[in-house]
Amino acid sequence: MEDLGAALFKINRSWFIPVATGGRCFIVEADASPGSMGQALCSAGVDDDLDIYEAGQGFTMIKKLAEAQGAFNHAEGDKPTS
Repeated sequence: MEDLGAALFKINRSWFIPVATGGRCFIVEADASPGSMGQALCSAGVDDDLDIYEAGQGFTMIKKLAEAQGAFNHAEGDKPTS
């Protein structure tokens, strides 16, 4: 298994958004261009669109990168959340 901490794509701590609880969150947007929810949940037939499975894989990979790179570690001034 490769070392995700050394990956070229780095998760920048400044990408985390402060939230009302005092913690921070990382938002990953998965946008679908089809007009209906049913179309959004399956392959839309457009080469550039992701289906829900592919979007989920992307989210999982970003989470693994952030964990390996220590991006979830608390920075000074952050309130730890459980």
